[in-house]
Amino acid sequence: MAIKSVWIEEDCIACGTCEGICPEVFHVTDRSRVNEGVYFNDYEE
Repeated sequence: MAIKSVWIEEDCIACGTCEGICPEVFHVTDRSRVNEGVYFNDYEE
């Protein structure tokens, strides 16, 4: 199944787990964000 979007939950505590798992998609700072221009299906696991 193709991944069409990803997001950061409103109650995210910015612990860095998502970036640790998939740094190609996530970038965690005091204001976390999803990286733009990423083909998410490459990281579906």
